[in-house]
Amino acid sequence: MKRPLLLAAISLVGGIITAHTIDSYLITIMLIITLFSAALYMTQKLKINVVLLLVIVAVYSFGSFEYYCFKLINEGKYERFAGEKVIVRGFIIQEPEIKDIRVIYTIKTNEVILENVVNRVKGKILLTVLGEDNTPIYEYGQAIEVAGEITLPKNRRNPGGFDYKRYLMQSGISATMFVRSKNILAVSGKKKNYIIQLGNSIRNRIIKIIEQSLPIEQAGLLNGMLIGYRSGLSKEIQEAFNDSGLIHIMAVSGAQVTFLIIPVMFIFKRLNLGRKISNIIMIGILIVFLSVTGFQPSVSRAVIMASIVLICQIALREYDIYTSISIAAIILLIYNPFTLFNVGFQLSFIATISLVMLNKNIRDILECKYIPNMIINPLSMIISAQIGVLPITAYYFNKISVISILSNLLVTPLIQITSVLGYIMIIAGQFSVGLSKLIGYINNIFLSLILKITEICADLPYSTVTILNPGILVIILYYALIWLFFYYKPLDNFKTWKSYSLTSIVSVLLLFMLLMPAKRGMEVVFLDVGNGDSALVTTEGGMAVLIDGGGYYNTDEDKNIGDSIIVPFLLSNGIGKLDMVIATHGHEDHVQGLKPVLESFKVEAFIIPDVSSLDEFKDLLDICRERNIYVKKCSRGDVIRLDNNSKIEVLNPSGEFNPLTVSLNNSSLVLKLSHLDIDFLFTGDIEKEAEADILKTGFDLESEVLKVPHHGSSTSTTPAFLEKVKPAAAIISVGRNNFGHPSAEVIKRLNDFGIMTFRTDIHGAVTVKSNGKRIKIKRMIT
Repeated sequence: MKRPLLLAAISLVGGIITAHTIDSYLITIMLIITLFSAALYMTQKLKINVVLLLVIVAVYSFGSFEYYCFKLINEGKYERFAGEKVIVRGFIIQEPEIKDIRVIYTIKTNEVILENVVNRVKGKILLTVLGEDNTPIYEYGQAIEVAGEITLPKNRRNPGGFDYKRYLMQSGISATMFVRSKNILAVSGKKKNYIIQLGNSIRNRIIKIIEQSLPIEQAGLLNGMLIGYRSGLSKEIQEAFNDSGLIHIMAVSGAQVTFLIIPVMFIFKRLNLGRKISNIIMIGILIVFLSVTGFQPSVSRAVIMASIVLICQIALREYDIYTSISIAAIILLIYNPFTLFNVGFQLSFIATISLVMLNKNIRDILECKYIPNMIINPLSMIISAQIGVLPITAYYFNKISVISILSNLLVTPLIQITSVLGYIMIIAGQFSVGLSKLIGYINNIFLSLILKITEICADLPYSTVTILNPGILVIILYYALIWLFFYYKPLDNFKTWKSYSLTSIVSVLLLFMLLMPAKRGMEVVFLDVGNGDSALVTTEGGMAVLIDGGGYYNTDEDKNIGDSIIVPFLLSNGIGKLDMVIATHGHEDHVQGLKPVLESFKVEAFIIPDVSSLDEFKDLLDICRERNIYVKKCSRGDVIRLDNNSKIEVLNPSGEFNPLTVSLNNSSLVLKLSHLDIDFLFTGDIEKEAEADILKTGFDLESEVLKVPHHGSSTSTTPAFLEKVKPAAAIISVGRNNFGHPSAEVIKRLNDFGIMTFRTDIHGAVTVKSNGKRIKIKRMIT
């Protein structure tokens, strides 16, 4: 068979995806046995090559078992030490990453000491050290001893949220530690991989030469382009590159590898080195370059493929790009199957495959007398790559850059010039600072032009569009339609734009059909936003209501819940518009995350409690004025009709709020959400005084689901209140805090009442589905 390694790579990927999706090795074994049986049957009945089929199933099986083995081994390494105070001994295996007053190390452990018992444990831990200005920074290879608590990384905690555990698994990291600088100590001994050490030394040298030869912003840009070092770039510049569709130039890949090979091979040629010697040395340089860039998947792919080209030239063998791509994928996935889920890996391979498969077709379509030939080739390459990565970009980032084709067309020739000049500047800097500065002076012109083009493109109206998450089925359909458009043979008989247009219309209609939401009952998702509140209500009529928006997750004060959790959650779950955003009261842990929501989505109405003081809502009300969002103040007795089967009744505040006598917590909106015979009670942060006041009104409080007041504080959830609500389930929205939430007394009280209790700090997001008669509860973490 032609290209057997391509088939092997596809089978390996299929096996890994199956194991990841099913997440049950017993079911996977049964599936593999079925596939083997089917393969044997097909070879006998259909006369298909038995060896070929068995190899496919064998490689597929290997992918599944490799995934399970890698996962089980890494998950189990530190499981018995989770939550325990231990002493860890090991070595720093990567250059430390410095973020403000935090230093992040990756350490390879040798020993874990628990209760004076030494345990031999070989694995990787991500260590974050909180220090001061004079905190020592330990270098790569240093032996260290750390005292602290081992934490196992968490899986995805919200639907469509970030899977931190899987992210760390891509680097083989099994646990984390967070300690203060006084708890880390350098001990005697060093252990270094000399290729990594050489790569680190060269990397630091490159950064130094670039920074002394160029202004700050231009140096940061060139460092990002050549070695993937982005620390020199401000957040604003990185966002501009993202909005203009140029962020990929900060991820070292095939283009940069090519630009490295060009000047180096030119030097070898001038030195009259033979092809064989030049290629062997070049492969060695590429391996060191891979170390310099930190072994990123995109660079690994490019280096492996470039090395195969060089080996083919030495061996006088024909180069096949599909086989080369397959070898790169197989090597990376055998080393770590979780690499398949790395965004850089996916974008790099898909962009490369798209270039190979689509470039010629796109170029043929573009060829006409109105487009100069010098533009057609780069334009076709840009369009080909963009077509390939579009759904992946949409899936992970919920954004697409409308201006990306134009911005890439303008910047691509400049990238080629600046990259080659950059490598020449680095080589010159080894001998003469003056010469490197001279080359840097020239390169600064082109780098500044890239920054200016990026800024202009990013500032254009609608340069980037926020979109809903397409979902796996839509992505599969998208790639199937791309194949149909470019490769389905019957289309060869229709060389008119009419036929292409017809295919495009069918494609859009099919995508629209898949994107249409299915009719369903009511769903309420209580999000895990740390020690705050946020819940999304979606009705069977398609209305979407967000109640509260959290604040900051635990103690990580630089991560806004709105940006990091709520906005991605809404987009990944197909929410493009919010009919209502409700803020129960003005405390930061309920409203801080609403700012990005109001800025990012079309919101029909913003609901707040009818209280005399609105200072806590000032920033949010300013956004509402700017975006023409209707603001409504609600108090006891108001009713909000959602659809024919759903409504919200407002039970608090009473409308007689006095900030001198009533706390902000007790001014919280208390909402009874009803869907036919099923009721949910949202209580904000009310305390026992407000509970008693509500009980006096005689309202029917009985509800199947209670959002426990004030994160389970001892000041709320009185027995009298529970007796009237009579919930079947209670949700406590809570995270790590210094207030003792939830109170052990409240937990016991809920248990004594026989109420099924869910906590977002333990169970992650909790989803409650109602058909109007019964509820079904699902938690993210089981």
